[in-house]
Amino acid sequence: MKKKDWILLACLLTAAGILYVLTGVNKGQSLAYVAAEVDGEEVARWPVDQDTEADVDTEYGHNRIRIRNRSVVMVEADCPDGYCKEQHAIGADGGSIICLPHHLVIAMVKENGEKKTVEGVDAVAQ
Repeated sequence: MKKKDWILLACLLTAAGILYVLTGVNKGQSLAYVAAEVDGEEVARWPVDQDTEADVDTEYGHNRIRIRNRSVVMVEADCPDGYCKEQHAIGADGGSIICLPHHLVIAMVKENGEKKTVEGVDAVAQ
């Protein structure tokens, strides 16, 4: 390899390192807690890195979430439709679990207080 080849290789490796840092490959590390909101107000929070089950009881009804392996799923709800129990688990890639009858939103929150959401469409209605 010639000197110019080594310079090109060094530039490419440097650019790759900069992109690695800027794109936040370890973005799952920045999640701080799971928040429960009712009518837009936070009513409870739990650490995302501790496996637990927690009840969220409000004037609208009862829900139970399970936090395991840095992801959250709704395991119990006394709402009439039960759609919140059918939603996929949310984790480091973002998202939220919503129970409309109970006015409840479960979301991941970053260390800086920003909710971790997913861009784009998450459902299609027919």
